[in-house]
Amino acid sequence: MKKHIAVMMIILIAAAGILTGCRKSGVSDIQKQGQTGTSTAAQGQDGNNNGKNGELEDNSKDGNFPLVITDANGTEMTIKEKPQRIASISLVSDEMLFSLVDTESIVAITHLAKDNVISNVADKAGAIPTTLTQSDTEKTIALAPDLVIVPTWTDKAFIQQLRDANITVYTMGTANDIEQVKSIIREVSVVVGEVEKGMEVIAWMDEKLKAVEDKVGSIKESDKKRVLVCDAFWCTYAKGTSSDDIVRRAGLINVATEAGLEGWPQVSKENIIMWNPDIIFLPAWSYDNAYDPEEFRKSFLSDASLKDVSAIKNGRVYILEDKHMTSTSQYMVLGIEDAAKAAYPELFE
Repeated sequence: MKKHIAVMMIILIAAAGILTGCRKSGVSDIQKQGQTGTSTAAQGQDGNNNGKNGELEDNSKDGNFPLVITDANGTEMTIKEKPQRIASISLVSDEMLFSLVDTESIVAITHLAKDNVISNVADKAGAIPTTLTQSDTEKTIALAPDLVIVPTWTDKAFIQQLRDANITVYTMGTANDIEQVKSIIREVSVVVGEVEKGMEVIAWMDEKLKAVEDKVGSIKESDKKRVLVCDAFWCTYAKGTSSDDIVRRAGLINVATEAGLEGWPQVSKENIIMWNPDIIFLPAWSYDNAYDPEEFRKSFLSDASLKDVSAIKNGRVYILEDKHMTSTSQYMVLGIEDAAKAAYPELFE
């Protein structure tokens, strides 16, 4: 109930035109929703670790057990044996785990992992019958996992209850760029005892990144397209966000970052007119399902006040897959690929 009230409050405030910013710092709404399945835009920046990752003791980096590790919230723990029953309470860790461990080792995931619109592992997630949120304390304990992976903003009481039940809880950092994603994958691969698979995932990422860089790397700065990324709440993604890294690596200039903005500020039509982007990227998904992507796109194209904006005049308003564009797992590289292909289709023919 609190979730729906919070979402409605955001919508009502935005409609009244008095919301001055979606967020100045912290993690995006879509990342929070993807991580826990319960958070909303109204939760703000609580629990943000600004990309901070965990730390491994030198003798633990090779993946041998027992491991001594400090997680992203600063808690040191010892993992005595390779985990065999892993529960994930984060869409990001869901996606990483399916590439790192056998499905038989995963006892629970988030419900979002089963949603093909937002999840990159929906085809695999069907094999896991149990889903969890951070409100499922008793359910989690009953599963008897030997490792639970949670995001940094998970309720401290929930974590403590699990630890009081002698369950190892590892808090995973949140990435704001590709290099942080790689760092987190390395750490998680060590924690689950699959270092080589972690290296394979990163090698796959690098291959994808190179393929895009080979296409867009030679574009002159003056020839780069300028893009606005806008979500269903009229918030954009500026400096310090994963989406900013995506569009930059796709050979684009983020107009919000160019304007000196950071985080997830709200934008107005006046901003769009002033920035005059060549391209606008819109989402294909919203957490409350009260959003029609194509209708939202049409509202931009038919808005008379925006008719002189380059992206509108040239019909360059695109709906891109959220499971790629908002991902902070290894699949973030597919967002870079999607953005580059939408902006420079001629380079990928």
